[in-house]
Amino acid sequence: MSLNSRLIAWSQNWKAVFLLFALQMISFGALFALETEFVRQSGFQTFDFQNGLTLAQLEEQLTTYGKTERQLYAAFTAVDFIFPLLSGLFYSVIYALFLRLNHTKLAQMLLARGACLLPLLITTADWLENFAFANIVMFGDSAGVWLADAGLIFKQLKLLGITLGSAGMALLGVWLALTIVYQQISNRFHPNRINQQNREQYKKGSLS
Repeated sequence: MSLNSRLIAWSQNWKAVFLLFALQMISFGALFALETEFVRQSGFQTFDFQNGLTLAQLEEQLTTYGKTERQLYAAFTAVDFIFPLLSGLFYSVIYALFLRLNHTKLAQMLLARGACLLPLLITTADWLENFAFANIVMFGDSAGVWLADAGLIFKQLKLLGITLGSAGMALLGVWLALTIVYQQISNRFHPNRINQQNREQYKKGSLS
């Protein structure tokens, strides 16, 4: 079974949807707890939480890191590989749910072609950001300035992805709602269409 098919199947199982949501929130809670402890120890947020981080700020803060800060950052990074995966899967399942319930041809085409996989691109950007920053924290200058630049680029791609991904989810939800409303109004003013659809479904059931 392909990942796209698996996501569609999960969208049909409310237990799977709620389980993904719960695991996502638990992992975020662990991530936030480690972030709070890191701020308490270092006086700075982790690089991941600083959305406006610059190369100069990164280099300045890195000089203040000791053994404790590096160990905390390693623990934070470990959890920050889990949270984006769970979040990406949850978003993808919601995308699959909204598209599956939307019976328009365009929605079904998008679903079949893997549109619900798009949120996992945010996960990928987050992982690449984590990899870059974790290496910089662990190995310092020997990791190379290019890796810091790459981490900052992946950070911006991640933030852009989060914005677009959230907007996409909202648009799919609105599209689904409008489709349902239109269908209800159409059925009210064209009751014969409902009977025709029921007869066609009956015929398909009888032939199968």
